[in-house]
Amino acid sequence: MKRNPSQVDLPVESILNRLDPYVFGSMSLGHEDVPFETRLSMARYAMERCGWFHTSHKYGSTMDVLAQAFREWPMRIPKCIFKLSGDSLDEVRRQIDLQLEKLGVEQISIGQLHVGGALAADFNAGGKCLDGLRAIKEEGLVGAFTLEVHPWTSHIALDHLRGGQGRDIIEGYSFYFNPLQRYALNDLFALVLETRRPILSIRTVGGGPVEKQAARPERPEDFMQKRSAELLPVYAQSDCANWVDFSMNFVLSQPGVICTIGSCSTPAHLDDYLAVLKQERPSFNPSLTRKILALQTKWSDEKDVHAPEWSM
Repeated sequence: MKRNPSQVDLPVESILNRLDPYVFGSMSLGHEDVPFETRLSMARYAMERCGWFHTSHKYGSTMDVLAQAFREWPMRIPKCIFKLSGDSLDEVRRQIDLQLEKLGVEQISIGQLHVGGALAADFNAGGKCLDGLRAIKEEGLVGAFTLEVHPWTSHIALDHLRGGQGRDIIEGYSFYFNPLQRYALNDLFALVLETRRPILSIRTVGGGPVEKQAARPERPEDFMQKRSAELLPVYAQSDCANWVDFSMNFVLSQPGVICTIGSCSTPAHLDDYLAVLKQERPSFNPSLTRKILALQTKWSDEKDVHAPEWSM
């Protein structure tokens, strides 16, 4: 299958144009309950098959695993999306230096920027931080920036998009987007589509098979179980082989989506992702798309807009 990044404006030279439809999410490489050699073997397996990785120094010991894998196989080092966060430009620069040094690479291909505090205020005011981010790009430390979005930071992205400042710096938006989650709130999501901005979808399968999540005992705090139960009848109407097939076909068929980032801990799971990309099939069922998007609009108004920081 092919992605459907229609209604997207990107300069021809943007590195975002070179993204593969699937990006290997490396978070599971930091799970220290799994032997280091097993995680290292998984990193090698992914390097052989994937041209893009997504990573962060906050993913436990993931950087240790990747650093060793990169040293062992320098000819197969993938392009990488790094998470960058901070309340100041100095803090962002420190994270860039830390991660580049740790992995022994010269450039962060894409920096997924999470801004907060004074940096967020300066960012939306078109302040000096924009010149600082431009300087980072001009130095070749980062190829491009995207803005990371959560329900509790959607207002930052919305103000930025409405104001238009720094559009040459922020080339796209990165957020959870899968059949069960869409972390850009409704007004922001509509404006991202209207202004033809690229979307980097995170968390491809939304926590795992919808049948298993729906089967959990009902609890008021388990919003994902409730969503799964609502989505299950829609999933049952599809002709997709499994949840990975359904999730990838849905999100990659959406306007603006240029890639999906999905974590996996076993070669078999990665093979499931890659098998979907080999399919030749028509676009995702439009009727099912409308039903999923309607549910996401409802969930955004009911839950997401009210979510405290890091609560979901």
